[in-house]
Amino acid sequence: MWARSVRPIRDRSPKRISSDSDETGGLSQAANMSTSHSIGFIGAGKMATALAVGFLRSGLTDPARLMASDVHEGARTAFESLTQASTTASNLEVIRGSRVLILAVKPQQMEGMLRELGSSLTAQHVIISIAAGVTVSRILKWL
Repeated sequence: MWARSVRPIRDRSPKRISSDSDETGGLSQAANMSTSHSIGFIGAGKMATALAVGFLRSGLTDPARLMASDVHEGARTAFESLTQASTTASNLEVIRGSRVLILAVKPQQMEGMLRELGSSLTAQHVIISIAAGVTVSRILKWL
C-alpha cells in the first residue's frame, strides 16, 4: 500500500516548490507527474486559504502552482480573491493536477471524501490532513 512508503521529515526549513530544480527537497519530482499545480487543497475554506496565503507570503510557491476545490462557490471565490490561485468544484481535478494534497475539509466530511477519492491517489502524492481529531489510522482505513 502506498501509505507505507511515508518517510519522516528531516529538514523543516521552507523549500520553494519548483519543477526545474533539485533544491526542493525532492519535490521536483512533480514535473515527472506532468502536474500543473504543485499544491492542491481539497476544501477552500478559511484554514485552506490561511495556509495558502502563508505559503505565498513566505515564497514557498506562487499562485500558478496552487489550486483548491470546494463545493461552496463562496469559499472558492474567497480563496481566489486572497491567493490569485485557481479553484474548481472538482476534487478529482485537484488530485490529478497536484503533487502535494492538503485535506482541508471538516472532520465529519473526511470519511466520505476519502472513500470517494482514495482510488485516485497514487504513491506520488504527499497527503497532509488538517482535519482536527482525524487520526492517520482512520485516514488509512477510509482509503
